This record gives sequence, C-alpha cells and structure tokens, in this order.
Amino acid sequence: MDSVDFYRSFHTHPVNKIIHVFCIPLIVLTTINFLSKLSLQIRLPFMKSHASFKPDTKQIMYKTLYINSYVITSLYNIYYYVFWNFKIGFIMQLYIGFLYILGEIWRDFDKKWLKHSIITFVCAWMLQFIGHAIEGNRPALMTSLSQTIFQAPLLTLEYVYPNLLA
Repeated sequence: MDSVDFYRSFHTHPVNKIIHVFCIPLIVLTTINFLSKLSLQIRLPFMKSHASFKPDTKQIMYKTLYINSYVITSLYNIYYYVFWNFKIGFIMQLYIGFLYILGEIWRDFDKKWLKHSIITFVCAWMLQFIGHAIEGNRPALMTSLSQTIFQAPLLTLEYVYPNLLA
C-alpha cells in the first residue's frame, strides 16, 4: 500500500472526509501563520573585484540571505511533492502559495491574528478528532505522523481536483 492509499484508508466516512476538507487547509494556513513569526537572516561573505582596485585585489562584500515562512513552505513542497511528481508539485505549490497569501492578508487585517490562529488551529484539530470518532477509527497521525503531514494537504485537493493523483 503506498502512502496515499495508507492515508486514504483512514478517511472513508463522508462526514469525516468533509471535516478534513475544511480543517486541513485551516491547519496548514494557521501553521503558515505560526511560521511567519520565524525569520532568519544570514550574512554570507563573498569576494567581488572592483575596477578601482588592482586587478588581483578583492573586496569582501556581504549578501544577506533571508529565510522566511514562504521559503520554509516552498522547501517543504519541493522536498516532498516536486520530487514525487512534478504536476502534483506544481499544484501543491499553487495551493501553498494561495494559503500563504491568505495568511498574509489575515495577518495584515487582524491585529489579534496570533490568538485567532491558535483558536482556529485547536478547533480544526478538535473537529478532525470528532470526524474520526464518527468514522470509528483513530487518526492516521497516530500510526504515521510523517505520512500524515505530507499526505493530508494533498488529499484535500483530491476532492477539488479528482484527477490530481491519476
């Protein structure tokens, strides 16, 4: 059984499926909001020749590398989805990019976005556990956290784009 079938096997009840279709994007969105609090700036030295110096003289310059939540989510996408399948990687990059833009809008217009993100995150998780109670089985993350993290966003798109995994 491949990882898609593994994750899909935990979500067969229609109520559980619909809960996940709404809650997983909310969890991804709020996770992006949480990651937006993280940013890293790295000063990287590099050598650059200048015409004002002797030809063999080099001046040390610094470039700053910025790593933010979009870089983190894009690397996540490339690591898993693009190397798995380019079409899926492209669609998932659009999906994650869309959620990133929604997160930017949310953070710009809601002064209490962090509090509201925490509430949304907790509620979305609670609804998913309720969905699994309705279905009568445990969540897939109890069996394989890594497969769940990677497969959950992908399978929510499968309902919108049924031929995505074909």
